[in-house]
Amino acid sequence: MARQAALLGTALLLAACSNPGDPGETRSANTDQPGPPASPEQLRLIAPDSWELTASSQLGGFARARYQRQSPERPQDAAAPVETLTLEQLDPDGLADPIAFLDNLAAEQAARCDDFSSTIISSGYENGYPTAVRLMRCPLRRVNRTATVSLAKAIAGNSRYYLLVFEKRAATSTAAGADPVGFVSEEDIASWALYLRQATLCDSSQPAEHPCARTPPSEATDS
Repeated sequence: MARQAALLGTALLLAACSNPGDPGETRSANTDQPGPPASPEQLRLIAPDSWELTASSQLGGFARARYQRQSPERPQDAAAPVETLTLEQLDPDGLADPIAFLDNLAAEQAARCDDFSSTIISSGYENGYPTAVRLMRCPLRRVNRTATVSLAKAIAGNSRYYLLVFEKRAATSTAAGADPVGFVSEEDIASWALYLRQATLCDSSQPAEHPCARTPPSEATDS
């Protein structure tokens, strides 16, 4: 899933938002808005391999980049599932702790979905930062009649708030007895979970509390 070179997630976000040549890019309505001030906090993750940047935006302290997995079934088969990874950087002022933040995100999805279900996969501290991961399943989204499964990770940094979301969506199956979210396998979810576990926040100005490991996350080993 990932290239073997470690990249800083913050730089990945902001570079995506400032590159006008990316296909499918969306930009802030006010491009004169200054970006967020420099921060010693760094979101460490691995650039996704075989994924294409399809949209990005930046406004003040908010930045978003969305990537889509390149599938051999698309664009030949428009009904093939679409898999995306969205990275968001937000101003932390007024935001809830990661568990409550993801609770609110799940509530928003539940309001637009039939038979919605979700569960917190993990919560606690990663590298000294409050973190939570939630799995969400929507068998039928009312607006566009699609089914979605997503795995979201929220990290509450000191100067930024980060949200990483894997999502896979497809047209809702009408076959009798079919699992409406059967297009997402356990292997898909395990792959997402591994990627999110390797995405960590660090602070070069606070090496004791939030160390920035020299070893790329994908190459780290359990001690």
